Amino acid sequence: MKSGLALTGAIGYNFGSARLEGALGYQKHDLSDVDEDISLLTVMANAYYDFGNDSDIRPYIMGGLGMAHINMSWTSDDEDVFAWQLGAGVGFKIAERTTLDLGYRYLKPSTFDTHGLGDGKLACNNIMLGLRYQF
Repeated sequence: MKSGLALTGAIGYNFGSARLEGALGYQKHDLSDVDEDISLLTVMANAYYDFGNDSDIRPYIMGGLGMAHINMSWTSDDEDVFAWQLGAGVGFKIAERTTLDLGYRYLKPSTFDTHGLGDGKLACNNIMLGLRYQF
């Protein structure tokens, strides 16, 4: 796959050092050797553990489980499969309730039917930049 675009939105609860969230994500990638693309719509339940509770700079680790809806441009048959992800990053507190988040996520959907191209095996390595706001 070539580089692509990944977007995620989430809502959750912060317990202090631990956070839980429900997330909806979308990513699209062009394939390297053909003029086709593949996109994923994910629904994930994620858990985070933040280190350095008393600091404005807080590294974290995360993991998530959910589903991926896989759309392939060469077929009208989409696939829904189990997906999991692991990641790590760091949050930089920039205001009382706002944190700038820089992280890495490894997303792995289960094997899926490519409808003519064999078994689909996909793994996504994403560098994410975002904002977290706490109410």
